[in-house]
Amino acid sequence: MTNINMELKSNSKRSEKLTYTWEAPDGGWGYMVALGFVLMFSFTMSTFVCFGLVYGKFLKERGDEITSTTYIHGVFGVTFSFMGLLTNRLLSYYSLRLIGIIGSIIYFSGAFLSIFVQNVSQLVFTFGFLQGVGYGLMVPVVFTAFNQYFVKKRSLVNSISQGMITALTLTYPVITQYLVENFGQRGTAAIFAAGSLNAFFAVVLIQPVEKHMVKKVQDSEAPNLKTEFKQISITNEKNNEKHQESITFLQVIVDTLDLTLLCDLKFVNLIVGCALAYVTDICLINLTPLLLLNRGFSSQTTAFILTLVVCGDFVSRIIQTIFNVFITVKSRYLVLLGLISAGIMRLVFALDEDLMVAAIAIIAVGFFRSWIHVPLPLAIAESCSSKRFPAAYGLYMITTGIFNILLPILLAVISQTDTTTVIILAALILIGGISWTIEIMWLKGCQVKNNDIK
Repeated sequence: MTNINMELKSNSKRSEKLTYTWEAPDGGWGYMVALGFVLMFSFTMSTFVCFGLVYGKFLKERGDEITSTTYIHGVFGVTFSFMGLLTNRLLSYYSLRLIGIIGSIIYFSGAFLSIFVQNVSQLVFTFGFLQGVGYGLMVPVVFTAFNQYFVKKRSLVNSISQGMITALTLTYPVITQYLVENFGQRGTAAIFAAGSLNAFFAVVLIQPVEKHMVKKVQDSEAPNLKTEFKQISITNEKNNEKHQESITFLQVIVDTLDLTLLCDLKFVNLIVGCALAYVTDICLINLTPLLLLNRGFSSQTTAFILTLVVCGDFVSRIIQTIFNVFITVKSRYLVLLGLISAGIMRLVFALDEDLMVAAIAIIAVGFFRSWIHVPLPLAIAESCSSKRFPAAYGLYMITTGIFNILLPILLAVISQTDTTTVIILAALILIGGISWTIEIMWLKGCQVKNNDIK
């Protein structure tokens, strides 16, 4: 009896020492959030991928289609990027779902009004501004929700989701060509607007992660994520009440953007490289249909090549999914691979006059661009804690906005031909890759020196 009593006492003491912590579900309702992730991007990217096919003739009749396309997407990029400033602030007061719903409604409004545009200025407002605002509100919401629901399986589920997005967009060029030929520009724009309503259902699926966190037994020193979320919000509320009267304009800017992140030069180099990659890639992908047509390809051949570009992207994402199952690599290294490879392929596309080589090069660009876009948000997430991710992503969006302002100016001043345009876009992305390589080599060298000293 004495031994039994001693065992019971020891067990009770052990149970007293056990603490329960809340962890990200890494599944469960998170898969519904991932489904929303797929829906939102699948039905909003169609306009970007096929913009030249839908509006190319419309813009050509009203002037230079290359300049107009660059300008319209520049406005979109600036609006989308600087919405990161507002979104980060709004998320301090309102739920992810509410902000996402507002963004989806604004995005649909822009897509719907694009049906009736009569000139370039109207398209700048409907597509460039309204859809840029909506997209800028939705993207941080979707990425933040995704990162909250997935931690251990984040890379794997992200790769699978991105692969599904690419599989859906695979058919867009051919379908768009068919729609334009049979329903015209306005009919195609109307169908795209209807498809954009899927973004609304995507953000409705987002629920507070606290409702779905998994309760697990861990050491008493392990952090309790659910309590941490609540403590952060309570602390913020108290701090806001305490300092409400003494807050200066500069403090508002610092708090809103979490500018202390910029004290880390590694983070600055990261977001500059990511922003250069994103802005130049979106610019090139939007100009690709026009560049191919100007090289002498027919509309049907152009649509076919664009389909092959998406096929290359799709195959690349499948490879990444398999890669992430067996090998764990920092997402930033994968982005770096995409930067260097895509930059080299752009140069081949620009400098080789053979049409077959040009077609192969642009398909290769499609293959390597997924190594930029798929791990890019994860690379930003790796650079900071989960609670600072919205601010970090907001700074990245603002950086892309700055480059979206500067890029059209740079192209207008320097670029005189299609070849020069592509060379500039290739050089910019290679600059980002080279700066990352220098940083990594320098840090490795410092690490080796420190080890030698020890």
